[in-house]
Amino acid sequence: MKRDKVSKFLRTYNLIMSNFWLLITTTLVGVLIGFLLNKAFPTEKNIWLIIISVVFFLIGVFNFFYRIIGESIKLQEQEKKKLDV
Repeated sequence: MKRDKVSKFLRTYNLIMSNFWLLITTTLVGVLIGFLLNKAFPTEKNIWLIIISVVFFLIGVFNFFYRIIGESIKLQEQEKKKLDV
């Protein structure tokens, strides 16, 4: 019983943390692309940096929640199969 709780906790923790690091990586890629575009096409304001960073952050947040919801549904189905067997 305790082993199942620990296993479930570790799967949930792994799911959240892997998606969190994916979100951070996606955001940093957006900042890097924005920085490079800002250097290539200089403007008075950092418009490229801001726009690209926000777009990539939104993509990362959407991906974060989409993957968590999808994986949690899979985990629930696996638990139901274990209980049915």
